[in-house]
This record gives sequence, structure tokens and C-alpha cells, in this order.
Amino acid sequence: MQGRKKIPNKPRFEYVAKKAYGLLFELGYDRFPISAEQVLSDLPGKIECLSWFDAKSILDTDDPFHLRQTNADARTTKLRGDDTYLIVYKASFSAERNKWTLLHEIAHIILRHLDEFDVTALDRGGLTPEAYSFLEVEANWFVSEFLMPTPIVKMIDNLSAKKISLLFGVSVEAAKKKIDHIRKHGHMFSKYDEDVRRQFYRFMEKEMLDTLYRRSQTNESRFRSSRAGTICCRCENCRSYSVNTKASYCYHCGSIARDEPIVYPFFIEDTASETTQGFTHPLIPHNETSNFRMD
Repeated sequence: MQGRKKIPNKPRFEYVAKKAYGLLFELGYDRFPISAEQVLSDLPGKIECLSWFDAKSILDTDDPFHLRQTNADARTTKLRGDDTYLIVYKASFSAERNKWTLLHEIAHIILRHLDEFDVTALDRGGLTPEAYSFLEVEANWFVSEFLMPTPIVKMIDNLSAKKISLLFGVSVEAAKKKIDHIRKHGHMFSKYDEDVRRQFYRFMEKEMLDTLYRRSQTNESRFRSSRAGTICCRCENCRSYSVNTKASYCYHCGSIARDEPIVYPFFIEDTASETTQGFTHPLIPHNETSNFRMD
């Protein structure tokens, strides 16, 4: 116990954000969504992860880590005499919830909650409500910034919870909380913006729209039933979109239009307005004084 600290009174938001961004850089992630399984595979060190049902058999106990008794989703402990961390979690029918649960426990490890402070396990019974809340707030903040970095979210025009949910692979509830925080508080740590945006620049410029469309068609049943949306052409040169599928030239850069018509992925809430119909999708900026005509 020597050298361990007492849990602070307030969450260390800047420290947590820096650790989340640092892990993104360390693991070399440059596109979304990020899976918990990939993180577990890529992380250096010893982290074992068991579902509650698997742990029952392997650990020979009726209630591994007392998850059922305490109605907890997961718990992490550091095994005695070893540097191995063991995560036991209760699987959910929601893939987004499972991912958040596992990364929440990984956050406790990355933030050294089991090593830095004078606690040996994350257990409600062994912590005061204030101390437990502190650890949970920090872990949730880490997951939010790791899965949905605020500098990246701020790059998305016309924010909606559905877009964020699709792009980052989180629940709509988590996406709403992210948007609410940004709108209320802005971004507290703008000094990290440039580094984070540089890491994901290619994805945001070249792959974001395709990722949104692909995930909207494959992830959840409510998005599989229809290719409803705005039919557009995409320019091979500048990758911008136009709702005029018969255009001979790109309204943005003037290149000859060659791409086949596709469905613009922001079909959930955004549609082409009458004033822009035949020229460009309203989310894509265009030059009103362009010399290139649309046939």
C-alpha cells in the first residue's frame, strides 16, 4: 500500500482526456468505429477478460465477482502476485453496451485506478459513494473521449445522435450525452485538437460518409429495410456530392462527372431542399458563382 494516494475530490477531466487520446495514438487507431475486442488484442500487458457465465465455470463460483449480487455490469481486479488484470462482465444483447462496459473496465486499468489509489478492487462495498463516483466518472469520460473524441465530433456538420451512433458505434443515449456536453461546455481541452484531428484526418475526409452509409445498412434492423435517402453523384476528384445525377461536370471543382449515382448517407434526417435541388446536397458547401454548369 506504500506510495498509494487518496482518491481526489474532483475528477481529473484533462488528465483523462489526455490518456484517452494518448491510447489512440499508441495503438495507431486512425478510423472509426473502434471495437473493444481490438483494443484488448492490441493492448500491451496482461488483461484477461471473461464473461460472467464463463467465469462461473472457470472460477468455480456461483456469482463471479458478485456481479449478480451487486447488480453490476462488470468488475476488474488485479490478481495477487501478478501484473495480470482480470475483467469479468455480464454480456448484454446490445453490442454498444457490451463495448462500453469492456472499455469502461479497460479505462480503470489505463487510469491506474487499481494501482495508484488506496483501493485494491473497484467494489461499491469497499468505497465511499463519493470515491466510487469519482472512479466511475473518470472511466466514463475516458470511454467517451476514446470512442468519440470531441475534436472529431466537432468536425461533423449538423450533429445528430443517430449520425454519431452510427459513425462511432455507440448507443444513441451515449451519443446524445456527447452532443449535450459539447453544446453546454464546448471543448475544454482544445490544445489537443490538432493532434487528434491529424490522426483521423484521412478518415474524416475520405471514409466518413462511406462508413456512415455502410453501417446504416448493416448494423441495426431499423436501418436495413430501405435505401431511403437522397440519390447523389460523387465526384471522383474532390469527393463532393451533387443531387443532380445527370450532371456532366462537378459543380464544386469542374471535373468531368464519372461516378455512378449512390445514396447519400445522411438520409435519416437530412434531405435536399428545393433551393439546392439539382445542384448540390445542402450539407455540402458549393460555390454559387461557379462557371461550371450542370446539364
